[in-house]
Amino acid sequence: MRVVLDTNVLVRSTKNATGPARELISLLQADPHVIVMSREILVELVRVLDYPRLVQQHRLTPDERGEFVASLGKAAEHVTLPAGKPASISADPDDNFVV
Repeated sequence: MRVVLDTNVLVRSTKNATGPARELISLLQADPHVIVMSREILVELVRVLDYPRLVQQHRLTPDERGEFVASLGKAAEHVTLPAGKPASISADPDDNFVV
């Protein structure tokens, strides 16, 4: 199964997290599943993990946050989005590149 995950799910799956998102990432990192990711998702993930509220909640150092993003990047199949502004698909325009 090829799966694209929203940043909210990815943030909830950090190494210090517990629950369904962490379990999902663990399952998807094994064959026959493939996590599909774009540069835009990784950039947003880096930005969101730096939110002070999430830094405090997940208690990850900058190096740990970087390692987490890098490990997801290594495990994922990368896709390139078409150039230009994404089509308006989602009710939340910031999610159009994920959809």
